[in-house]
Amino acid sequence: MKREPITILLFLTVFAGARAQTPSFLRGIVIDSVSRLPLEDASLSLVKWAGHAVLANGRSSRTGFSFRRPAPGEYAVIASYLGYVSDTIVIRVPAGDSTAPFVRVRLIRSTKPLMEVVVRRTIPPVIVKNDTIAFNAGAYPTRANATVEDMLKKLPGIEIDKDGNVTMQGQKVDKIYLDGKEFFLNDPRTASRNLPADIVAQIEAFDSQTDQGRMTGVRDATGNKTLNIKLKKDRKQGYFGNAYAGVGTEGGWASGGNATRLGASRWLFGNAQANNINNQFSGKENATGPGSGMQSFTHADLNIRQDWGNATHGSLNLGEDGSRTELTQGTILNSFFTDSSLLEHRTSGSINSNTSYHADAQLDWKIDSFYTLRYTGKWSTQKGSSDSQDSVNVTTEKAAAKWLSSEGLTENRSDLSGYNLGNTVLLQRRFRKRRRSLVLGITQSAQAQDNHTSLYTSVRSFDSVGASIRDTAINQQSVQSSPGHGYGASLSYTEPMGARHVLDIGYRANVGVNSSNKTGYDYDSATRRFDRVDSAVTNRFLTKNTTQMVNAAINGLEGRVKYQLGIGWQFTDLRNDNSTLGHRLDEHFSNFFPRASMIYNISRGSNFSVQYLGKSVSPTIDQLQPLPDLSNPFLVRIGNPALQQEFDHHLSATFSSFTLKNLRNWQWSGEGEFAQNKIVSATTLLPGGIQQVEYVNVEGSYTLGSRLTYGFPLGHGKGNGNIGVRGGYSRNINIVNEKKEIGATTLAGGTLKLNYHPVAKLFAEMRASADYTGAKYSAGALQSSRSWLQHYAVDVSYDLPLAVTVSSNVDLQVISGQSGLPPQTTTIWNAAIYHVFLRSRSLQLRLSVFDILGAASNYSQSVGVNYLETRRSNLPGRLYLLSLMWHFKKFSS
Repeated sequence: MKREPITILLFLTVFAGARAQTPSFLRGIVIDSVSRLPLEDASLSLVKWAGHAVLANGRSSRTGFSFRRPAPGEYAVIASYLGYVSDTIVIRVPAGDSTAPFVRVRLIRSTKPLMEVVVRRTIPPVIVKNDTIAFNAGAYPTRANATVEDMLKKLPGIEIDKDGNVTMQGQKVDKIYLDGKEFFLNDPRTASRNLPADIVAQIEAFDSQTDQGRMTGVRDATGNKTLNIKLKKDRKQGYFGNAYAGVGTEGGWASGGNATRLGASRWLFGNAQANNINNQFSGKENATGPGSGMQSFTHADLNIRQDWGNATHGSLNLGEDGSRTELTQGTILNSFFTDSSLLEHRTSGSINSNTSYHADAQLDWKIDSFYTLRYTGKWSTQKGSSDSQDSVNVTTEKAAAKWLSSEGLTENRSDLSGYNLGNTVLLQRRFRKRRRSLVLGITQSAQAQDNHTSLYTSVRSFDSVGASIRDTAINQQSVQSSPGHGYGASLSYTEPMGARHVLDIGYRANVGVNSSNKTGYDYDSATRRFDRVDSAVTNRFLTKNTTQMVNAAINGLEGRVKYQLGIGWQFTDLRNDNSTLGHRLDEHFSNFFPRASMIYNISRGSNFSVQYLGKSVSPTIDQLQPLPDLSNPFLVRIGNPALQQEFDHHLSATFSSFTLKNLRNWQWSGEGEFAQNKIVSATTLLPGGIQQVEYVNVEGSYTLGSRLTYGFPLGHGKGNGNIGVRGGYSRNINIVNEKKEIGATTLAGGTLKLNYHPVAKLFAEMRASADYTGAKYSAGALQSSRSWLQHYAVDVSYDLPLAVTVSSNVDLQVISGQSGLPPQTTTIWNAAIYHVFLRSRSLQLRLSVFDILGAASNYSQSVGVNYLETRRSNLPGRLYLLSLMWHFKKFSS
């Protein structure tokens, strides 16, 4: 290993005569050459001189560093620290010597810009500190022009679905910060899908907190996760983005682009996309597949963040989303009952169009050293239409008999429009005494939805010998208006109790009022108009939900163990008013529940946490209003005005550990949820195989689950991988034909992800997963079901000479057989070849091929308490796309 030139000015002294307290260790310290103070967190590596094999990695502390004493021979100690010159020193460990070398490293500050300092070390992929897990971007190499989403897919414990939604250890990621600041208020996918990966230094993951919890510093978790993208030091100011356009076969096209400007006090982000190829291309091929049906999309975002000094910060997000989907679908639905089962075959076609706009605003104002104000506003509007046609036949199987019990046609059309509005104001009063504070909150919300529908159905029902028992036809139009509003107030007070503890006391009150006014009109053949009011589907219904909650807790905020221990009480008043029938029902609920959480920092790099959350689930207006939903005449849903609120108790625990020596990490999570008054469906089987579903409350439902992820390096800095296993068990209760049906569902699965980058020109990623679902029912073994879902994906790219790159992505999905059908397999193979131009390599000409094998459809499967459903949907098929893309960026030094 060659030493640097003398100009590096690294002065290092080895005291060979200092006897170590423990001869089995090699010890030393890293200090500043001028101040002689220790350099904490300096990176160190112990390397075998012959062959240059890395034996161990470590970091220095204020008291120094240590490596396990190696076998006799020659070794090199590499020391580096950001802003200092790094170097290598050779040491000799003689045989038979009982002394341990003590190495004193004196590093001199570099005279070169930071971006020119060469740091020789192995980057640890994961760092665990308190309740935060930090992933170092340098340990997860990505292709040129990759996005943050591409990087997230490589991280252990993180999953991304086909719609771009991110979860970590099963918990939803609902916020993404940029350098600790809120910039993407509405949808975290805007950040993950548009920001480039090469600006990222580190991605931090931690529990999401309420705004009130962040203000007071008292843990008030939401059950979700937050990601913080820490920018590289030389990427904090500048601009970057891209623009692309492409045309393809079968009339396909795609265009779009985004631009980001990061300044000292102002951030700007703009994004626009449009395509008619199922969102398969956004400057590169979408590795998650085309989705179902034939889809076209439009999307636009404008984000602004402005800092007025250190006291005031404001953010504004504006956006538009539009979509149109033409879907052809075949469905096989097995429904199980106590003494029989139904097999439904459905063929359907639909056209759905939706357009929505949103605006989100946030303002933080530090009025003075004692008062802070935060305002959050949300507004959205949506408009959509849907046309669908269904052809259905239902077969009933009972004992040894099997017969066609019903068949029919359905046509549905709906036109929907509505809006949502919400405002929140939080005012914090700090006091001179540290950690004493008072927070007052006020919330307001309003929403409305208007729906105009038309329905035509024709259904014939048969008995077990094939005789017709009923013919029904409905030709109807309806108008439904669903306005609502709400308001609330909260008060939170924190009082320090000694140096390490804080008492917090809170009160919250919320009132929500929702109504649904629906009028149905039957077709009158005499007048040839829809002018006969149908009283069976006409109703005026109002529900008012008033909730009050009081809580108090002691919080330990210092030391290796941080905890919260307290109690909460919630009182709910639920009023349901059916003005059409003149009925009114008032119900009252009271719940006591603990407030408890703990974070135990076991050691540097590992921690354990446990948390309890209690929350109420109020029934929706559709679950309450006693009107039949006839849009599916084979499965008629009707509300229950006597429905009570549900209350869920959720207990979760996590463990995270990272070993710097071998760069391996573990993540474990376990959770359990028990529901009181759980809202479930009660199914009644009517003649002709028709199902009627009403909502009821039951007791005895619970869910258990656990996940374990192990991350490991591949080669010497050439990649990484992780293995995850998961399992779960749930006890579900439904009512079937007025009898309690108990279902036990077992889940088990595993995932393997490999990210391999052996040479600069080759990137290879592989993902394999398998999930098993088994359901058993108290009705008997004949109603039990099992299903397997397997998913495999391989993504490879290679740089050829002459600035040409080829890439290939294969996605294979296998679903187990059902109802006599063999297992269903869908393989999507996409590939591309592209050439980059200009000295800056900023212009790219790309030829993409989607679905090379021409898959005609894809499959999906779901399992419920008493059903197993398999769906087959159409796909757009093979498509060629030729595109031109321009990347641009410029950063301040």
